[in-house]
Amino acid sequence: MSLFVWMVLGAGGGWLASRLMKDSGYGEMAEIALGVVGGVAGGIVTGLVLGMNTASGFNVETLGGAVLGAIMAIVLSRVYKRTRANA
Repeated sequence: MSLFVWMVLGAGGGWLASRLMKDSGYGEMAEIALGVVGGVAGGIVTGLVLGMNTASGFNVETLGGAVLGAIMAIVLSRVYKRTRANA
């Protein structure tokens, strides 16, 4: 159940992150996919940092971890994209 919650919140987080971080050049579907990956990673890290099961349902910790993970995934993909373009 927790992986599913992180994926759903990550998709929403990816969409929200795409709105917060304008002009990424990927498109909405790619950013939602990055959000799912970031949401799962953010959920795992948030669970480890807080020391509790953060994906027990929809709560502030789960949403925050998913959105932050999605934003980090988009930022890292932009950095990777820029470095490959300059190489």
